[in-house]
Amino acid sequence: STNRTIEPSIVGSIVDCKNIGDVIVETPHIEAAAGGIVGRHSGGSTIKHVTNKGNVKAVLTSGTNIYGGGITGQVDGATIHSGENHGDVNVIGVSGEETNAMSGGIVGYAINDSEIHQATNSGVATGSMAANCFNGGIVGYSKSDDGSVVYDCCSNEGLPAKWVGNATDENDFIDKTEHTHE
Repeated sequence: STNRTIEPSIVGSIVDCKNIGDVIVETPHIEAAAGGIVGRHSGGSTIKHVTNKGNVKAVLTSGTNIYGGGITGQVDGATIHSGENHGDVNVIGVSGEETNAMSGGIVGYAINDSEIHQATNSGVATGSMAANCFNGGIVGYSKSDDGSVVYDCCSNEGLPAKWVGNATDENDFIDKTEHTHE
């Protein structure tokens, strides 16, 4: 197996694609993200009509933060409008006081006004080794205080049953207001 380093970048819209292979990322970076469709999804772009059937494994060998998701490891100021994940997501951090491992059936870490609509997860999201592990059926960790939203048009048939790993109850971080879908 060959290890590759992929630097973060702004990703354009990703539409109508499918991944059936396993994704394995092992990295010593301070912060890293791995996903079944894309590692980081950012810059106002959109992911639409995508399917992941492969397992995602993200391993941090040193550093602080690791994110893994069935669709994307991190969504930053971008939107997911329909996506299906059928693979398992396993995120392994490193020990230390302020380390984070975030694993989600759809997204590992959602920040900066990100939106997740009509996403379906049937996989299992797990995380381990870090001081702070957040695992969710839809999103591992969502920064709702910065405007990131997981809408109730999503569906979680996988594990954990809790939609958002850092939610204080099963309904936190889910916007139940009416909205349109593209």
